[in-house]
Parts: sequence; structure tokens; C-alpha cells
Amino acid sequence: MLLLQAPSQLTNLGMTQNRNLSQLLSQKLVLTKEPNPSKQYYRKAAYFLEDNWKRVWVLALWVSICVGLFT
Repeated sequence: MLLLQAPSQLTNLGMTQNRNLSQLLSQKLVLTKEPNPSKQYYRKAAYFLEDNWKRVWVLALWVSICVGLFT
């Protein structure tokens, strides 16, 4: 219930508890090493595309226009 409150509603005690909870959660969310290199590469590529999809889209559009003009 503490995480559902707005930040303005949290007191100093609540913010300290929230920070402690965040630290505990981040320690538990350690990624395990994928033994298969192709799955590891796919996961990294998927995260990259998810984070940078706008840049990838503009670059793909620019390259396709250049290829279209060249042909």
C-alpha cells in the first residue's frame, strides 16, 4: 500500500521505507547469465530496440530513401 501512495503523501519515514524497499527489490532482481549466446544476443538486441525504437525507425527510413534514390 505504501507504493500506491502519491509522493506528496509520503512522510520522511515513508520515504525511508520506500527507499529501503527499492534497494531490497533491486538486489533481488539480479539477472542470471544466459548460457546460450544466441539467446543472450537476442535479449540484448530486443532491449536495445525497445529503448531506441525511434532512432532505429528514423535511420531505417533514411536508409530506405537513400536506397530508393540510388536504384
